[in-house]
Amino acid sequence: MYLSSLFLFFTVTIFSLCSAETQSKSGEFIITSPLDDGVYVAGQQLPITYILLDSGSGLNLNIYFQPGPGINSTGSVIAQNADVSKEAGAVVTINGKYYWQHTYNYKIADSAPPGSYHVVFESVDTNTNTSVPVLIRPYVNMTVAAASFSASASAASATESTSTSKSMGLHLEPLMPFILAFTSFTFYSLMCY
Repeated sequence: MYLSSLFLFFTVTIFSLCSAETQSKSGEFIITSPLDDGVYVAGQQLPITYILLDSGSGLNLNIYFQPGPGINSTGSVIAQNADVSKEAGAVVTINGKYYWQHTYNYKIADSAPPGSYHVVFESVDTNTNTSVPVLIRPYVNMTVAAASFSASASAASATESTSTSKSMGLHLEPLMPFILAFTSFTFYSLMCY
């Protein structure tokens, strides 16, 4: 009994650490994207996703992209009067309950200076702001990067085996909840049997 309780505690703790949700200060919606302190690149899309809760019936929402302190840039509006509709096409099921999910893809300007920014969700009806900090990396010109890649392709083939094993770690992030759950299950199995 003690080991199963311990297993449950570790599984819930690990899952909560891997979860990427931010509850709005007003309690009307949950922000699932962008990730809190997530790293994004200038010139690329910044995904914005939020889920309306039951209490969000009178929600009037604005979304802004604001530079942090020390960034020489102006903010911009991502969505004025953001979509808060409760239509069938936006329904998601969480724990057997129905909610409404909405998504925007905001193109970060190529000229956005690198540094700390905030995606601000303004709940107009309750006069509260929920801010999600993000880090913007510099713009990468893909034409120049592709030319540079093709010029160095022959030199890279000699070190391919060592660099491949190092780069594989970068693609494990989306699988972390599954890896951690599997590890917890394996640990539980070893302890109980």
